[in-house]
Amino acid sequence: MRNRLILMFLVDLGIRNLELCSLTHIDILQTTIKIKGKGNKERQLYISPLLKKYMI
Repeated sequence: MRNRLILMFLVDLGIRNLELCSLTHIDILQTTIKIKGKGNKERQLYISPLLKKYMI
């Protein structure tokens, strides 16, 4: 289940491996995820219903 969720994060959100590894539970909100990318640029990505289902 954990590995499937990791793949879903990478594919559905289109984030990099380092961005996924730096996520904390504080960054995950109800409908968005705060991602810190290259150069410490912060962006918000929306969680799809399918990804939310896997997260639950």
